[in-house]
Parts: sequence; structure tokens; C-alpha cells
Amino acid sequence: MTVTLRTPFLRLAAPAGLMLLLGACQPQQQPFVLYDEVAAVAPAPIAEPAADVERVDVTVAPWNPAAFGENATGWLPYVGLTAQDYAPQLAQWLAAANAFSVQGSETLRLHGELTKWEDLSPSAFGPSVFQITYEYALIDADGETLMEKTIVSKGEDTSFAGLTRMQLAMQHAHADSARQLVAALDSDFRQAWAAREKAIAVAEAERARIAASMEPLTGFYRGQADGAAIRDFPTTEGDRLGSIGLGAVYRASGRLPDGWIRIAPEDGAAGVEGWVHEAALTRMSEAEIAERLAAEEARRAAAADRYQLSPGDEPATLLADTAALTAPRSGAPTARTLVAGTAVEVVALTENGFALLTENARYVGWVDQAALQR
Repeated sequence: MTVTLRTPFLRLAAPAGLMLLLGACQPQQQPFVLYDEVAAVAPAPIAEPAADVERVDVTVAPWNPAAFGENATGWLPYVGLTAQDYAPQLAQWLAAANAFSVQGSETLRLHGELTKWEDLSPSAFGPSVFQITYEYALIDADGETLMEKTIVSKGEDTSFAGLTRMQLAMQHAHADSARQLVAALDSDFRQAWAAREKAIAVAEAERARIAASMEPLTGFYRGQADGAAIRDFPTTEGDRLGSIGLGAVYRASGRLPDGWIRIAPEDGAAGVEGWVHEAALTRMSEAEIAERLAAEEARRAAAADRYQLSPGDEPATLLADTAALTAPRSGAPTARTLVAGTAVEVVALTENGFALLTENARYVGWVDQAALQR
């Protein structure tokens, strides 16, 4: 019986007994030591940091044996480098390359995952040549992916000693991967970060403009332009959150001088809140508005009769994104989703742990009391 050896040292047909002997002679796990030859070709510093952040947490996923194919066993565990070794080494290389400054206030996470490892060595006794593929992702504190990059790198060494040759080839492959990553940070990520910073500045300016110029508005509107965009900011450049329906009723809470109106679905019905230009809406008559406001007050009064009234519409804050339900029971239909941090008023409480909420005196729905900071 013969067995084909597939290790970076030997590729030959050998008796099964020789396989057992070789297995017994495998070296022990080697501690990670960065070779001087690899340190000498580490990523070079870039002219300016790609981003101002507080810190970057570097993580590398544990190697998936599937990435190595038939080489997942044998000598691979003994090459003197693991995913746990690469993470701090990569962090050191990024710091030395001046990839990020520490003048900002944001924390980013750089995550790497080895998805493929190939042994391209031409023979059992020639140079060791390894090619590796890493998937890198740079993620902000909100979980948004700012950059994704697939990097294929190669490492080669011709040292005489087999184990040293393997270790050097593996380290060279990772150093090459880090060099390409720094280059991507200096180009692709730098542009993405600059665009993100500009978008944040524009959003802050818009919020300031809204706060300074929005006039409070109470009333109801019907959609008259089917499919008109509901946007996150009162500008045609704002992101599209949804669209209004022809004849659908919306409650307005504010208006800007240029005609943009802040709307929400009537009575917290399913739908999105945002900004729509008044050209896409028709204001309902004062009689219809008065009728709807009276209906809202009647619902509040009915709730107060049925449940324990919370004195003075007690203020509260949502601890997390929470579904507001149409009734005080688990499984009731969702009226709308409330975002974490939303300020609300608690109108009534139930014995089974639900709270009836309003927002700026507008009916919202029922939420679990555990979701509230009171």
C-alpha cells in the first residue's frame, strides 16, 4: 500500500509505514518570531494617515481548515504563524505605516479572514512558495462596513532548512498582504472616509438648519403624488426612505420655509417617517383635522379609563429599537418601530407589563415597560 504525501516538505509516494514514522517525527508547535528578513520588507509609512480615529481594533478570524484543502493537516500547524499571531503583528505594521492617526474620536474594527491558502512550491526540495487570499473589512462602531478588500499575496523563500523555509515563506506572504492592505487604505479607504466625513458634515448642517428654521405644524395631509419620495433630510439629495401613497393620510409635525414638511403615518400606522415636499401633499380641511385630533384624544381618554393612568404623561426614553404595538399584548400587530433614544411620554400602564406611549402628545402605541428608561 502506498500513500501520496502532500506536505510542503515532501511530495512522493511512500509506504504507509514511512508515513507513520514521519508523523511521529513532526516538530512541536513553534512560537511566533518575526524574522528580520520579513521585518525589513514590512509596509512602508504612507505620507498621511488615511483617517483620524481614536483607535483601530484589529481582529483576524481563526483559520478555517477548509481554506487549506488537503493541506489542512500535516505540517501546516507548525509553520510558526497563526491567525492569533497575525492580528497583533498586523496592528503593529499598520501603526508603523502611519495608516491611522489617533486624533479622532471614533473606534474602527479591521477584520481579516484567510479564505484560501495555496502551496505553489515547485518541488519537495526547491523554494517554498505560498499564496494566500485574505478578505479584509473595515467596520465603524455602528456596524457599517466602510471598506471591503480581497487581497491575494505571495511569499517565497529559498532557505536550506525546511521548517525555516516554510516559516519565512508564510511570513513573507502575510507581509505582502499587509503591504497591499496599507496601499488600499491609502487609496480606496481614504476616498471612502473623506466622502463619509463630508456626508456627516452635511447632515449636521442640515440638522442645524432644521432646528433653526422649522415651524411647528399640527395637521393632517393626504398624498396627492403617488410614489413621491419620503426622504431622511428635507432636500432632493436626501436618502429615499419610502414613498407616499395616493390618498394616504399623514400627520405633520413641522414645516420649513422652503416647503418641506415633516410627516409620519397617521396614528402610527405602518410606514416611514421623513420629509416630503408640500407639492406632493394636500392639507385636509380644518374640520377634518379637528375630527382626527378629537379621535386621538378619545383614544387617550379610553385608555385612561381602562388602564392605570400615568400621572402627567411621564417622560421616558427608549432603551433600544422597539416595536410599538396596536394592543397591550404579545403578538399584537406592530404599529411602528421606535428608534433607541426616542423621547416619549408614558400615558398608561397595564398589569401585564405594557405601557401606552405618545410622542409629542401624538398617539404611538404599546411597548413592553422593560424597553423604557423612566
